[in-house]
Amino acid sequence: MKAKLFTIAIISIFSISSMAQSSVHWNDSLRTGKHKFQRFTDQKWTETSLAKQSDLKWFTNARFGMFVHLGVSSVKGVQLGWGKETRKTPDTDIKGPLADSIYDLQYKDFALENFKPREFVKMAKEAGAKYIVIITKHHDGFHMWNTKYSDYNIMKTPYGKDYLKEFSDAVHEAGLKLGFYYSQRDWYHPDYEPLDSVTIKELAKIGTKSIPIGYKVHVSDKQKRYQEYMYNQINELLINYGRVDMLWFDAAWWGGMFTEEMWDSERLYQQARKLQPGILINNRSSIPGDYDTPEQHVGDFQNSRPWETCMTITDSWSWKSNLKPKSAKQCINILASTAGGDGNLLLNVGPKSDGTIEPTEAKVFQEIGAWLKVNGQSIYGTRGGVYYPNQKFTSTFNANKLYLHLLDIKGNTLNLQSINDRKIKKAYFLANNQKVEVKIVGSNYEISLPKTLPDALDAVIVLEFDKSLANLKTIKTSFENIEKGNVQTHDLK
Repeated sequence: MKAKLFTIAIISIFSISSMAQSSVHWNDSLRTGKHKFQRFTDQKWTETSLAKQSDLKWFTNARFGMFVHLGVSSVKGVQLGWGKETRKTPDTDIKGPLADSIYDLQYKDFALENFKPREFVKMAKEAGAKYIVIITKHHDGFHMWNTKYSDYNIMKTPYGKDYLKEFSDAVHEAGLKLGFYYSQRDWYHPDYEPLDSVTIKELAKIGTKSIPIGYKVHVSDKQKRYQEYMYNQINELLINYGRVDMLWFDAAWWGGMFTEEMWDSERLYQQARKLQPGILINNRSSIPGDYDTPEQHVGDFQNSRPWETCMTITDSWSWKSNLKPKSAKQCINILASTAGGDGNLLLNVGPKSDGTIEPTEAKVFQEIGAWLKVNGQSIYGTRGGVYYPNQKFTSTFNANKLYLHLLDIKGNTLNLQSINDRKIKKAYFLANNQKVEVKIVGSNYEISLPKTLPDALDAVIVLEFDKSLANLKTIKTSFENIEKGNVQTHDLK
């Protein structure tokens, strides 16, 4: 994950960041930004390995997952991967805070003495997460499973057991979907060389360090050996741990850093789909992938292609001491906003080196779970819309029910443009079935709000219509975030 982090406040959860990675068609004129979008030709979209729509259904219905960033960095309390001094090209040459001689030996104190996988998964399930994505290897090259292709792995620690096997078994037993994060980057492996001297010299001749679109990098013999090592490890992960529903790679285009040939990505994806039919794979290998991956911010509205925001519950991906988590209200508002934009939220937690979660963070997950027990139907199995999401409210729908999530509404009236050819049959708060008065004034709905909303975290109003809300175009509102400029919707064609 990228090292640049920030705490997301409610007033800024829709901010645009370069830490997005979206796969778009070459001629998509609505998409702007150097790093946010990687463009692919229609031919590439046709040729590339993609999941079937039927395989994606569980993912778009789930809406909420847990990301678990646990590794040796938690011993010293530095950022996973990024805490290591050495960062190999083409990543930044800025040194990390811990010398390799210290970082690389943290495994000797990595005990996980209080790690109880079933209790951990129970906590995630009670929080309302429908899937869990586990770090198997981050950029630092340490393996959280019993791999036969490296001695730098969990079996050499005081824990001495296959963490990934125990964790995966617990996820399966709980009936949740399972995802594996695997970083193609590896700052420990001697053969890792995505940019060799030939490519570096050629780029220098044209005056750039970034790789131009369409440029084919030279793949060295070292990197070819590394590719085989990587393929062997992916085979282990997809053969030895039961059903794997997702692969989460992490070496994206990022405006010219990594390219497809560095990983032989198409071969990699096809291999994964052969071993685990129906598996979903993200878009961080410089081919389109099955879904987009905005990072540390809520993605823009997009119902033409699945997407998932990954975000930290603190301001760090892995454990550090004395970090303050986001509040339950912030997390719930972010969850509602991702669902309102037709995306998922993968909320990250970084356990301590003993395998436990900080009590303050566990409490937030408990509060999220309590809210979802009451309001889950407004999140799970919904689509984003019909109204364009904004800072004041967001909306989701399922069949003929529209769910209005009141994020930051002041006053006693909410005015919204009415929906053509649909009549409201019933209006009420989801939390307590309290009736909500809705009047039609001109071309608007005038929705009367009580002085005190029934849910301080996110009060949800249900509007039941006489017809399904599917296939309606997104409606712009007067509450759009002006900092984003013109609203760009990406509705199903």
